[in-house]
Amino acid sequence: MWTLVTTLLLSSLCCGSAQILFKNIKSATVTDCEKDVVIPCHATNMEPESLEELYLVWFFGKTRIFSFDGSKNTYSKIPAFQSGRISTSAFLKGDASLTLNKNEAKAGNYTCEVTELSREGKQMVELKYSCSKTQILFENITSVTITDCIKNVIIPCTVSNINAKDIKELSVRWIFGKTLILTFEGHSNTYSKIPTFKSAQISTSAFLKGDASLTLDTNEAKAGNYTCEVKELSREGRHTVELKYHCTKLLFKNIKSLMIRNCEKVVIIPCYISSIKAEDIKELSLKWSFEKTRILTFGGHSNTYTKIPTFKSARISIPGLLKGNASLTLDRNEAKVGSYTCEVKQLNREGRHTVKLKQHRGSSWFPLREYILIIIFPFLTSLLFWAQFAILMQKYESNISKRKIIVLSTSGLLFTLVVIFGASHFIPGDFSEKKSNGLIFLVIPSVIPVFLQYHKFMPAIGRTLHAMIILTVIQALGSALAVVGLYFSVNECAPKYGFLVVSGLFIVTLVELLGLIYMKWLDPQIGLNET
Repeated sequence: MWTLVTTLLLSSLCCGSAQILFKNIKSATVTDCEKDVVIPCHATNMEPESLEELYLVWFFGKTRIFSFDGSKNTYSKIPAFQSGRISTSAFLKGDASLTLNKNEAKAGNYTCEVTELSREGKQMVELKYSCSKTQILFENITSVTITDCIKNVIIPCTVSNINAKDIKELSVRWIFGKTLILTFEGHSNTYSKIPTFKSAQISTSAFLKGDASLTLDTNEAKAGNYTCEVKELSREGRHTVELKYHCTKLLFKNIKSLMIRNCEKVVIIPCYISSIKAEDIKELSLKWSFEKTRILTFGGHSNTYTKIPTFKSARISIPGLLKGNASLTLDRNEAKVGSYTCEVKQLNREGRHTVKLKQHRGSSWFPLREYILIIIFPFLTSLLFWAQFAILMQKYESNISKRKIIVLSTSGLLFTLVVIFGASHFIPGDFSEKKSNGLIFLVIPSVIPVFLQYHKFMPAIGRTLHAMIILTVIQALGSALAVVGLYFSVNECAPKYGFLVVSGLFIVTLVELLGLIYMKWLDPQIGLNET
């Protein structure tokens, strides 16, 4: 009997020494406000002499998520729990607690299995959440590094616990440093942003899913700290991301070719850097090449030019270069058709851009339609004037004074001769001084019919006086419009206001036509009161 009892006691003591015991912690309740989540696991009867005697495995449900091999001092973990870690010094004292980032720590059952030489034990802890209603959590992205080689910059801000069902429940504010740069109000679905960040935008559909990331054009995205403040009903949170640049390539506006005309006095070959961030001209250097020949070099550190004799007019704007404008200016007689390349260097960043210079062939100073109309309208005005003169002579020859006949005929003849002279010089083709003179002689005579209205419609009472005033005013406006168009076009290589010349001449011609209709059919009293 005593032998049996002794055997049972020895067996019990043996089992106790082989079993690792744990503090009785069945669950852990955390809040999302904690930066890290600690899942407790405390062994109470471990007596290791070194880490080499220990081995630890953590499970989430049935999935092995973390292990530590003390004999090799190595960790192993799965990607979904990449933040998992323990304190080896604490583990040596029996604390095998697992620390996780709050974004990876999922509610559920976690099991730790500890082995010390031949002894082992395991404990299961249930992780529970009791979240503050006013706290919004974000994915742990503290910085983002970009290059100038991308068109847009995306500054990440992803909410990990958003519950919104409608965009009206959400709002976001983005702050650069201490400056508010963008606000989005979901209830009104409206943006507000400052001019220096006018490209700033978010995706409202992505925001509803938790993505409040800010998109900026590379020219506006400055290095520094950006903070997004998200609010969902009564819950809110903020997250800061540092934007960093690591780039070696300069970007240019995509201008591949330029058409030039013979009439141009200077040619500006464009080269615009869209991603320059220089603060001093000493940071910059520039080289311009024609085909394979270096034609201009500028060194910002010494602020000096070098250029070859065949391109002695070559020049750039230094203030413009500091702002990203590296365009080359040449006199027209030195600008040759071909490929021009600008190479810009800013400290350790550089880039090159090629523009092909092409000759504008088969061009006309004015579009052909405008050419035709500018010539036709003065001739029609002349013909209509002579038609009116013929009506006056036919109906009222006996009542018209010689003075009026001389004034009308001389003025009409002068108008006709000047128009013929102008038309002979204003022929389709590229800009020249001859064509410029021709345009002047076609437009300026349009004032003559205005002054002849008095002599055609003599001062009288009734309908004739009213007609004279109305026609004179309208024709004067047309003539003024044509002269304004002439002013803006006569010395322009590629005139933009030819339509003003055409419109003005059309009005002058139209008034002559209306005057003819009035004389022929509406007022038989013209000329009767002439003394």
